Amino acid sequence: MTSAKRGVLLGRISQVFFDSVEIRLEGPVTRGDGVVFEGDRETDSEQGGRIYGVIRDGDRLEAIGPMRRSSFAERAYEFYVTLETPVVPRAVTVMNPYTAPAVKNYLKTFLNKYFDDDCARIPVLGINAGRFGAGLTGVNFTDPVALADECGIPNHLPRKRELSSIYVYDMIRHMGGPAKFYQRFFLSAVCPLGFTREGVNLNYYDDRRLEREITPFIVSSVERHIEFGCRRDHVVILGRGSNARCFARLNDEYRWFDEVHPLDHPRFIMQYQRKRVDEYLDLYASVLSGIV
Repeated sequence: MTSAKRGVLLGRISQVFFDSVEIRLEGPVTRGDGVVFEGDRETDSEQGGRIYGVIRDGDRLEAIGPMRRSSFAERAYEFYVTLETPVVPRAVTVMNPYTAPAVKNYLKTFLNKYFDDDCARIPVLGINAGRFGAGLTGVNFTDPVALADECGIPNHLPRKRELSSIYVYDMIRHMGGPAKFYQRFFLSAVCPLGFTREGVNLNYYDDRRLEREITPFIVSSVERHIEFGCRRDHVVILGRGSNARCFARLNDEYRWFDEVHPLDHPRFIMQYQRKRVDEYLDLYASVLSGIV
């Protein structure tokens, strides 16, 4: 296999399967590279294509191309583990849990359990990763307790609860459970990485300079969500205030999604509207069921 652009040998075919080819890589490959499988030049039997994704599994590097359509799980996993930490203002710390091997394992197990297919999902986007949810498990709106008890994925993390996670899994049970919910929806965030300042959670829009500096990162993240399998007809934004306003402004500019559906954020509900949780569960179910 050679690079279509540079004519450089990238590797040699070691096995051929029905829907994939295994290659011993001898050179670097990245997502988007054009490649050629060299055959007999005289009979014009060369075939080529483009690398759709690159997944690292321990010391093994798997390049996904057109011969095997990757799953939603594989594409989402590749997105998270290749996130590059954006430049942020001084005194702001970026939380990137996806560099930790244990978090990568939790994430891969979760994605393979619920997204091991090629079906498109409606994105449900929160604000950014929190310290006690995705900041620990790598799974959005899923604290260690929910990961173990609701998703059936054992972990050795402290059994700390996150308010947003409690509400989200109440809502997921209200809608039929994780398997049914994740067939249709993908929980993520407008900004997939989290931020803290002086040890306290920081929303990306709480600091104007932070928001300005990470906007290119957010734009790239949303576009990659579409690439790995999120639908473009609907998007649900959790956080009716600043999160919805910031996202609406970007969506107006980039035209990612046809319809944007803002809902009150789970943390707001649990902190300030806890007596009305049942009403909110019905509201969420009504909105989400109405757009599938």
